Amino acid sequence: TSGGVNHVVRVGVSHRIECRVRGTPTPNVVWLKDGLAVPASSRVIYLGNDLFISSIRPEDAGTYRCVARNYFGSASVTVSLTVQYSPRVNAGPPSQVA
Repeated sequence: TSGGVNHVVRVGVSHRIECRVRGTPTPNVVWLKDGLAVPASSRVIYLGNDLFISSIRPEDAGTYRCVARNYFGSASVTVSLTVQYSPRVNAGPPSQVA
């Protein structure tokens, strides 16, 4: 297990999270986000062992973990993804003053 890495990206951009893997036999790689498997989609693509996310959204923020396994064991690295975006303001219900 390797130490964590922090990635800070803006909403709307595309981002690649690298996972450099070595081992014999060649390890299988699995990506997890907040402990759950990351499914491939139209925005989330596996490029070899790397994870590519297009059009980053606020909900993409979280803790990603690349886990490499082969017959002889496993290793992993954790990446924290922080998504920055413009402030948003919502009007709440009117408050009553006594």
